[in-house]
Amino acid sequence: MIRAVLLLAASSACEAFRTTAFSTGAVQTPVTARDRRPARAADVVMGDYTLDNMVLDGPLQPLKDQVLVKLAGAEKQTKGGLFLTGEMTDKPTRGTVVAAGPGKPHPYTDVMITNPIKAGDTILFGSYTGTKVKYCQDDHVMLSMDEVLATVTDKGVVPVRDRAMLKPIEKPVETSTGIVLTKEASKAQEVPNQGEVIAVGEGRFTAKGTLDPVPMKVGDKVMYTKYGGIDVEYEGQKLVFVFAADCLAKY
Repeated sequence: MIRAVLLLAASSACEAFRTTAFSTGAVQTPVTARDRRPARAADVVMGDYTLDNMVLDGPLQPLKDQVLVKLAGAEKQTKGGLFLTGEMTDKPTRGTVVAAGPGKPHPYTDVMITNPIKAGDTILFGSYTGTKVKYCQDDHVMLSMDEVLATVTDKGVVPVRDRAMLKPIEKPVETSTGIVLTKEASKAQEVPNQGEVIAVGEGRFTAKGTLDPVPMKVGDKVMYTKYGGIDVEYEGQKLVFVFAADCLAKY
């Protein structure tokens, strides 16, 4: 009922006329939704594009390697089995790509690096990245391609470009005197993070436009920098997404 009233009000606004003079023969021009900025919810006509309640002249078109993503909402578990982690970790967010830029030139050679993300993809990204906006009355976020962790399909989670998905390896830290430290105590030690590779992306494009594969494969165990990963949980397992450049060694 409320929606019907809003649509009727918006339709009536489009057909209304404003009088520029009150004398006989005064000129009249149609009033449209685009004559009003900022727009109120009742003023927006179906088919209009809005950004933070401002009526736009057309849809948002991301530039370069930017992507426009409609947020999936605060779900505790995604359809693919992805769980959000606790308060102290960078909780990932899922969304559907509404539009994506074509890519951007390499900063040193101007070779065009295409954007692997396309409209319709379901992607995973960190909750503290991107620029959040209200687009067409829904919550969206603008991200660069490097801020995307992975794509989510019916077959599982696929890391993007030169990211790897790891299963963390937790080992007790033993002192030189044979005393085994607890997990909390070991955090004070500068111990590099370790993990087993579960999946890898296709790699990163070089300055010449050629693909440089991720130097690890599924099953490898790697050591990576202390703050190099983003923690997630998937199907009850703790996992980490990390750039290949943040991996120090493998074994």
